[in-house]
Amino acid sequence: MHSKTKVRLAVLFMWMLGFGAWYFVSYDVLQSYLDLLNHEHVVTFSPIALWIPIGGLGLVLYLIFMTPKAFYHGKTIVQIESPQTRVKWNKIVLYFIPIGVAFAAGWTYHTFDLMDKYGYVYSDELNRNAGTSIYRKWVRSM
Repeated sequence: MHSKTKVRLAVLFMWMLGFGAWYFVSYDVLQSYLDLLNHEHVVTFSPIALWIPIGGLGLVLYLIFMTPKAFYHGKTIVQIESPQTRVKWNKIVLYFIPIGVAFAAGWTYHTFDLMDKYGYVYSDELNRNAGTSIYRKWVRSM
């Protein structure tokens, strides 16, 4: 297989994996919040996953702006970008991480406030068998 073809396939894989993971987690976080707003009986919530929609946006922007150029030329991103560009993108990606953590902290307090307001209580029974303990479940008390 030609080296440019390998690089193009790697770029496509990197784009699908990076954007797909970010989209999947962001969509799941949004659905959990919409379940809370719609007063569903069981609501899942993860303060850990909450930083990804904003914190991962820097990586998504990097993929959007840098991978098309790498795909077009059939070269790796390291071969295409200059050291100054790499430093700028590293700063952009790293700045989004603490912004995402701050967003997650604020949104967590907002979500817990809504849970108290709508009458949700933490469910020990539903969370007992949770594998990763990232997503916790609350049940609406009647």
